[in-house]
Amino acid sequence: MRHAVSLFALVFSAAALAATAPAAPAPAATPAPTRSLQQQFDDASAAVEDGRCGEAVAALEALLARPGLAKNTQVLATIRIRRAVCLLALHRTEEASSDIAYALPLLNLDDPTNRGDIAAAHMSLGKMAYLSEDFETATREFDAARTLQSGVGQYESLMWLTRSTMFDADQRSVELADELLRLSQSIPELRKDGAASLHTLHARALLNHGQHAAAYAELKKALAAEGGLTEKVNLGDLVTRSDLALAALLNGDREQARKYMAYTGAGRFKKSPFLSAVEMRPPPCGGTAGLRPEDMAIVEFAIDDGGEVFGVTPIYASRTGPIAAEFARAVAGWSWTPEGAKSIPLFFRRVTRVELRCSDAAGHPDVAELLRTDFNSWLDDQHLQPYTASMKLAANVAQARSELARRQSTAAKLSVIPVLAALSGSRYVSWHDRGQWSQQLRDAAAAAGPPLAALTYVDVILADYLPLGRDYSHQRRQYLRSLLARPEVSADARVANIVRLLIAEPHYGSAAPADATELLTVVSTDPALSAQDPIKVGALVRLATLQAAAGNLTAARESYRKTGLSAQQCSIVDAVPSMHKNNLGSGDFPEEAWRWGFEGWVMVELDIQADGKTTNRRAVVAYPPLIFADAATGAMKNALYEQTYRPEGGLGCGGKVVKVNFKLN
Repeated sequence: MRHAVSLFALVFSAAALAATAPAAPAPAATPAPTRSLQQQFDDASAAVEDGRCGEAVAALEALLARPGLAKNTQVLATIRIRRAVCLLALHRTEEASSDIAYALPLLNLDDPTNRGDIAAAHMSLGKMAYLSEDFETATREFDAARTLQSGVGQYESLMWLTRSTMFDADQRSVELADELLRLSQSIPELRKDGAASLHTLHARALLNHGQHAAAYAELKKALAAEGGLTEKVNLGDLVTRSDLALAALLNGDREQARKYMAYTGAGRFKKSPFLSAVEMRPPPCGGTAGLRPEDMAIVEFAIDDGGEVFGVTPIYASRTGPIAAEFARAVAGWSWTPEGAKSIPLFFRRVTRVELRCSDAAGHPDVAELLRTDFNSWLDDQHLQPYTASMKLAANVAQARSELARRQSTAAKLSVIPVLAALSGSRYVSWHDRGQWSQQLRDAAAAAGPPLAALTYVDVILADYLPLGRDYSHQRRQYLRSLLARPEVSADARVANIVRLLIAEPHYGSAAPADATELLTVVSTDPALSAQDPIKVGALVRLATLQAAAGNLTAARESYRKTGLSAQQCSIVDAVPSMHKNNLGSGDFPEEAWRWGFEGWVMVELDIQADGKTTNRRAVVAYPPLIFADAATGAMKNALYEQTYRPEGGLGCGGKVVKVNFKLN
């Protein structure tokens, strides 16, 4: 961008400089040397060019603070464009976007001194769109930048265009990568790692358009440029070797694929830190992208110190089109606690990859969700808006804490309730903090005199945060039983029966209580509930399972008949079966992974049949990619869950997600 520096001198004529300069100070005995505005501007621009962005932003902001500068819109626009470049590099995206929105309309495209800054603005807009997985907008912006560039000046725009068109159906990304490689021949100072990156980018374009052998050959060139396979690995090596593993597998060379993956160092942790995620959901099948169960993508991302994901990049998708962006958007929503993030080695926090498929599981709400509508209705009656910010991101949790403190300092005491409800449900904070917030929520709600169902919902939340210990499930049930014993609860059929369902169901691996049949019978025969009431239907489904387990199939069949459900349906309040046996053994560990000495984990989605056996097993998230997915789905073939009663052996539960961890002894 230094070619545009002359604009500063052109706009700041002698008169303008006189107008913006401060009054001359009284002569000093030893005056300190001062730098002209032009020198300050040149220094700041050099810092932008060199990537010293913290220094550059400070210098440019000092220039913007000069009195009288507001009259020079051309200079203001130039400074703000250059500041935007560095703000984006510092992940201050909103500020960068604001600078560009202000500055870009002020720069005259017909003035050749503006072309570099206008191109830089379009490049920044393109990067913002790309990092938001809006590849179509990104491509338009990169194309706009490229039209203002020539020769080697097109290097960066060509590189980003190759990325943004990578998953288009046409061959443009391959052609752009070819052009980029030709252009690189005229850049003699291109370092070896720069050459390796170009070969890797070219290979990805080839991989995503089915040219696996050509991609494999390109990646071998990249590996050679990096010095071959060694035991030392930097981030560039990690990327190239990961791509080589993918290309080798797609090219049918499974042994080499495992070898290259082993040389990344992935999957060699004392624990399985990635599994500590607060949020790690695959995207649902279908949607606007038309995701299919057989679609697969490899997505690369980084995790910051606070546990939030950034730098999400789709590497490969099993077919072209919008599916790559859809998988990337799902990963962008993942998060870890700060403690969980720190348990991941820093190297792999900066670059890691997962193998993804979509989820075709239907929602299976908890029984307590039947009371949430009552709680939300009460908030609405009190003119309290729910606090809707996601509590799965560190920044949002910190903001919610501040908001809670602010509301606690006001006279409107009820206003704390929505924030406390949001914080109580966040897995991003400690169990102790959630317990304290749940108690505060209960106290604040009780003081306001809400309807019984709304207050009971808060009580059920509080029940989840009782002191931990081996008898945790027993403590939780005892608290729920104390709720049921309250006269106002036992007198309300709907609330009392929901509490009975909560008491009767298995919880966190614990078996149902001894009086589960009695509790469910009360719910299923309560005349206050209609035959179609989901509470009664849920009780009958559970009761049928218990009766079948006791050998009373006639009673089980009759209980299930009363639900009105078909054999293939699950009630919206049907309990999810808990695992009885996993039947996993050393024989389930992939031989190649054992031989190369790395570990991994897989999230497997499956359906549970009424007899407890599994079916429709699919790996939806796997780490490292391409290693353990088949082994995990094969291992879960032998898993056994508690039996549920379904006439004619119908489906017991659909869409259960199980985490399978592969660890070496």
